[in-house]
Amino acid sequence: MSQHAQVVREPKNGFGITALVLALVGFVFGWMPITGFIAVILGALAVLFGLLGWGRVRRGTASNKKMTITAAIVGVFTLALGIWSVVLFFQAVNELDEELRFQEECADAQVLSEGGLSDWCGEQLREAFETIEEG
Repeated sequence: MSQHAQVVREPKNGFGITALVLALVGFVFGWMPITGFIAVILGALAVLFGLLGWGRVRRGTASNKKMTITAAIVGVFTLALGIWSVVLFFQAVNELDEELRFQEECADAQVLSEGGLSDWCGEQLREAFETIEEG
């Protein structure tokens, strides 16, 4: 008599778990504009691992269908949040650069006119205050 032993393989759920962890960690980094680029990387990796996990679920070698789908969706949100965070960071840096250049030009103009602020600098300040009052 020969007995055929069935080999039961454990499901390979590593891709789905990895995708969910990457997505959640990236989501945290996405809320801080200075670390938004980390969220972009982790979000992209989460989507990749989520799709790889989905492939394993479809082949029947993984059993974490809901986790894999959730991880891929959260990964997409993390990627979007990271992109938004990076855009905010660069807008803030650009605004700071413009403000510093304006202050430098005003300081140079003030040195050139010995009586205080030059006409150009005063005009620029008035425009800035008017913009603030309107907004």
